[in-house]
Amino acid sequence: VSPDEVTLEQLGPDTVPGAILGTVAYMSPEQASGLPAGPASDQFSLGVILFEMLAGSRPFQRAGTIETLHAIIREDPPAITDLNPAVPERLVAIISRLLCKRPQDRYGSTRDLAIDLQEVQEGRASGAAISAANAVADRPRRSRVPMIAAIVAVVLLSGAAIWQYFGRSPRPEIPKVKSLAVLPFTDLSGQPGGDLYSRGISETISARLASVPDLQIIPPSAVSSEERNNPEKLGRDLGATMLLDGSVQRSGNALRVTYTLINSSNRVLLAGGTVPGSASDLFLLQDELAERVVETLELQSAPPRQRDREGLVTAADQDRYVEALGFLQRYESEESVDEGIALLERLATTVKDSAIVHAALGRGYLYKFKLTSDPSWMNRAITACDRAVGLDPQRSDIHITLGELHVASGRHDKAIESFSRALSQQPNSVEATIGRGLAYRRLGRNDDAEREYKRAIALMPNGWAGYNRLGVVYLSQGRNAEAVPQFEKVVELTPDNIRGWNNLGAAHLNRGDIETAQKMFNRSVAVSANSDALGNLGYILYLKERYAEAATNYEKAAALSPNDHLLWLGMGDSYRWASGGKERSLVAYGKAIELADEALEVDPVNGAAHVTRALAAAKSGRIDEARKSIASVLEINPEDATHLYYAAVVENLAGDPAAAVKLLARAVDGGFPMDQVRDDPDLANLKTRKDFQEIGAEKGSPPKV
Repeated sequence: VSPDEVTLEQLGPDTVPGAILGTVAYMSPEQASGLPAGPASDQFSLGVILFEMLAGSRPFQRAGTIETLHAIIREDPPAITDLNPAVPERLVAIISRLLCKRPQDRYGSTRDLAIDLQEVQEGRASGAAISAANAVADRPRRSRVPMIAAIVAVVLLSGAAIWQYFGRSPRPEIPKVKSLAVLPFTDLSGQPGGDLYSRGISETISARLASVPDLQIIPPSAVSSEERNNPEKLGRDLGATMLLDGSVQRSGNALRVTYTLINSSNRVLLAGGTVPGSASDLFLLQDELAERVVETLELQSAPPRQRDREGLVTAADQDRYVEALGFLQRYESEESVDEGIALLERLATTVKDSAIVHAALGRGYLYKFKLTSDPSWMNRAITACDRAVGLDPQRSDIHITLGELHVASGRHDKAIESFSRALSQQPNSVEATIGRGLAYRRLGRNDDAEREYKRAIALMPNGWAGYNRLGVVYLSQGRNAEAVPQFEKVVELTPDNIRGWNNLGAAHLNRGDIETAQKMFNRSVAVSANSDALGNLGYILYLKERYAEAATNYEKAAALSPNDHLLWLGMGDSYRWASGGKERSLVAYGKAIELADEALEVDPVNGAAHVTRALAAAKSGRIDEARKSIASVLEINPEDATHLYYAAVVENLAGDPAAAVKLLARAVDGGFPMDQVRDDPDLANLKTRKDFQEIGAEKGSPPKV
């Protein structure tokens, strides 16, 4: 047992071993390490205050909490005279002694410190030094000498109160909504693979905390590395009221995790400390850290998992598993996902009965499928997850992964079963609730989807995903006035959310407000050039009959998302009506059909892909194919207003205007905007028909996205 660990056990009964108390920037190294804080710690805090008063900045302040703690423990402060040459040498020496890393190197007693400060105030011990400092300073800086004396006098009179304030902060208020984002942990060991190991540990801790009732967890894989030093923005983007950050130090088999738990809205430290452990028993360490967080948040703890079920007995097996999780955290990189899969596959050959290994392998295969759209990865993912469920049916994360796989492959009834099993084990899981809502939505069960999304909002009111999903349900039903406030809430919570701006634009477009819609799509592009916004701007140009410009916009969008069949369909439509664009339109339609077929291989009930195929085939003169595809769409969801509209277009192009009008009447009754019907050049021949005019007479004017 190390001396540090012995000291931790000697803390009083009212103190959690290893816990950090106080304001981070003013902590001593021993406080930052979670060790007992005595009078010498107060001296260090005073040194920080004096440094800040005289230099205008804190000596160890960094961009993030963990970085600040690391600087306090490991780094030397900058030379104070570089920031303020007027500080006397004697005072520089006092501050340097106060900021010593080891408590025994600071003052032996506050009486000795007071004597030295008194001498600086009276100028007895360092008159020559003060004169020297004044000689090199600019004339205006000479006024700092009496200021320094005044600072010292104030410290002498009220130092005890200052130490009490900064060294022993009152217990901060815990946010009422307990949604916690676990950040990828930082490696402080500098060993090869240390970054992967640290990230992997953050994943295991995230998974452990996910089992705690009444606590919403956002895993490290959801955290953008660019935003980790901006807690307010990170909290907004993720819907998290709190952030758990950490660093990992490893030496041989010894392991130490330093953590901080902060309020994301005001950066107030809620808790922190160090958790020592062993690399050969990571699960014990994760249980200890999870228990610290649970105690701070005053929640009911979930019982520790039975570690004998995990199957990872040796330190080497645990290392390989944790590193694999680190690789999978970078799921946007195919190379990183491949590395993670390779580690887990090797591990699965030696540790055959580990549920967590097969669960992680299933997640890795899912990421690979999303990157490649290769159905073989989907099948391997389902096999791995089924194996994990057989080993441990109580793991909610496995059922969530299975639910995602079933949604991606169009098996929505099975997806609902998987998400429901996850919710039976973890009733307040926002991820599973939203997943089940999406499966209901794909089945056309909009009332059930609406219920799920409202529940997700109630569980996590600061998260934007629930509002966004609910708005989409309203859009699909033509309830555009109800959709708008949902998307407005999305962009209020996350002002740089391109999806929110795009959907808000779609809602205004469906209400017939094309100009406002155009502004929303332009806002989205201003945040980041993206194919959805550019495609929608192309559609607006198409509605305005500026077909060549519309085609150019679709080309830009397709360059960003070359596998999006809807963009190629829009490009084909634009070229079809542009002067001299017929040949280009046929090429674009052919590409749209090709991509739609690829999507249908993975998900045979993908409504959007069936629609693309139907319209592209009809406009290419392949009527039989078009009718077959649109029939598949209506079989999936016969009352969807948008699908009915597309079916009307296909029937009109097939030469059956009477059938087209009947379908349009059903679409408009279901909320499809009549203005878009009137503006569609593929329906222009219907305008003289009495039955078509009767539809228009009943409905006002609102369009679509």
